[in-house]
Amino acid sequence: MNRVYLLIYLSYLVTATLYAIFNPFYTWDMIPYSAVVLSIEESDEKIIHQMTYDAVKQSIPAEAYANQTATAYQKEMEQNELYFNQQLPFYKIRPLYTSLAYLVHKTGFNIVTAIVIISALSSLFMSILILRWLLDYLDTFYAYLFSFLIIHSTGIIQIARAFTPDALSAAILIGALYVLKQRRMYFACFLLVLAIFARTDNIIFVLIALTYLSFFSVKALNWRASLFFVVLSALSYLSINHLANNYGWATIFHHTLIHLINNPADYHPNVTWIDYLRVLKQNAFEAFLWVNSFFVFLLCAFISVGGNNKIYSDLSILMILSVLTHFLLFPAPFWQRFFIAHYSIISIAMIVTVFKIKREKVHLDS
Repeated sequence: MNRVYLLIYLSYLVTATLYAIFNPFYTWDMIPYSAVVLSIEESDEKIIHQMTYDAVKQSIPAEAYANQTATAYQKEMEQNELYFNQQLPFYKIRPLYTSLAYLVHKTGFNIVTAIVIISALSSLFMSILILRWLLDYLDTFYAYLFSFLIIHSTGIIQIARAFTPDALSAAILIGALYVLKQRRMYFACFLLVLAIFARTDNIIFVLIALTYLSFFSVKALNWRASLFFVVLSALSYLSINHLANNYGWATIFHHTLIHLINNPADYHPNVTWIDYLRVLKQNAFEAFLWVNSFFVFLLCAFISVGGNNKIYSDLSILMILSVLTHFLLFPAPFWQRFFIAHYSIISIAMIVTVFKIKREKVHLDS
């Protein structure tokens, strides 16, 4: 029966992976990410602009291309190579994602397919790892059942079709925490640092996690190792932003949450406290109004924290602190794609906690 469950689960995952690769969510992000991949071999900005739009146009359906060049901002980017190349630092700060896409592209896949393959394979990896994780605690049927529910409720299956580094980022974080659960501290720390190269904002979770490992973990890092990984994380974050010529928090905040900036290299917005509080108030209200998934997972986290398993209680606290800190620093609505790893870990922690309590109750009653 175990082999039957495995065959069904893997068949579903392979089908979902192939579907994601051949039916991705075409969004504008695929265009600048394609440009970053192509810029690895080409430095002339005018050529990069021309190559990018030609490659994308040849790689996706005509209707999809028209939809991604329809707004005033998108048209400006298509027609103005100077402004378009000024957008690329927003995307160059994901070097692991774009480097892997480059390697896939060099095997013969068109640029668009190469990029989405990274998301699809990352989603596949997470789905298998979550199953492996639950099999450590649950009977076979329940492990497969809850794995299926987690990969759908947290967005793991959906993110496989996206042209963003979120799937890769989540895969590395989940991998790091699975290794951490096995008490392989140094390997877990190296994976956490690697996650910064997938998404630089992972620095938030990495620093929180390293603080936990240094002061609160049952098997804590010694101060030398802790300092080493903190310094390595900070240097990685600063180096990525420096090499990408990133524009900084204020420009990203304004571009993403207030108004798109066509020429971010020339325009330096001043985000005031009034601007910040207005965005914070609006998006916090919208997140509450939409009954966003964050609040569901917050409830799951409370269940985990109330259990007797310290590592899962601590992991749930780390996840919630990371999500809330991320929101305070960058108050976008609770975009689920940012927090796939966080919600997945909270779900695992809640399931393990509930089943552990249930088994203990059955043991006591018997």
